[in-house]
Amino acid sequence: MKKFLLMLLFCSNVFAAGSAGLNFETYAGGGAYPSIYNRTLLSTGIVSSINFNWGGGYVLNSGRADGVIVHFTGYINIATSGLYYFGGNADDGLIINVNNTSVVNSWIESGGSFRSGSIQLTAGIVPIEVWYYENGCRSERAHV
Repeated sequence: MKKFLLMLLFCSNVFAAGSAGLNFETYAGGGAYPSIYNRTLLSTGIVSSINFNWGGGYVLNSGRADGVIVHFTGYINIATSGLYYFGGNADDGLIINVNNTSVVNSWIESGGSFRSGSIQLTAGIVPIEVWYYENGCRSERAHV
């Protein structure tokens, strides 16, 4: 059974350039190989948060359920300085960069697992970047 779940945990307001939310781009590709740098743009948009469970359906408006990469960018408002945790349950790869620092770097084939990390942040607006990919199940691809 195919499973897509991407939920990132943060409790701060998120902003795209000039508006509330995060920018996203979807790309054809997926898998640890080819890498995130070998891709073809499929769609763009803005989301208010990252909390998706695509099941067997299309990832955002990419028109694809497998072989898809999603790149989210924007800013989060850190109200109070302190240690912050970021994480997500992703099938397959997940990268989270906060304030230009790698917090999660797990660009791997995975059946879905929770990955997290922490970072010390100072109050204020900081950039966030999230990469996600879904490459499908090997056994399902073998039967296609």
